[in-house]
Amino acid sequence: MNNNLRIFTEFHMEGQRVDLVIVEINPDLIWKESLEDCVIDIVATIEMKFKGQGVNDSPFYKDIEKVIQYINGWGVNTKHYLAFIQEKYFIKDEITSWLSDEQINSSKGKLVELYSYWDNETDESEWIVKEY
Repeated sequence: MNNNLRIFTEFHMEGQRVDLVIVEINPDLIWKESLEDCVIDIVATIEMKFKGQGVNDSPFYKDIEKVIQYINGWGVNTKHYLAFIQEKYFIKDEITSWLSDEQINSSKGKLVELYSYWDNETDESEWIVKEY
């Protein structure tokens, strides 16, 4: 409790729903206000997706667009995370990033991409973390 950090799931902000946020709250207000009204800073946002092999990629790309909007709109000082698990086989050498080069460049120092998939050759799950 020393850092006054809290975790919210399904956090609503500026017309968007963030899957998970880590926030700093004002401890002097927690007994007077709703906990959401005590937020003074958003430390981190996390958008998460778990999809099977039969699902197309659009839910992943929608989350990327949301996070880019967060970064450009209000979250320049916030750390943002994309956590994607896709139960789909890929060839390891063909896996690079869910983000375009332009999105990577615009999110330098602000975004971490975590993703997992099944390796076509080894039949093992692969876990990758890329910090931009």
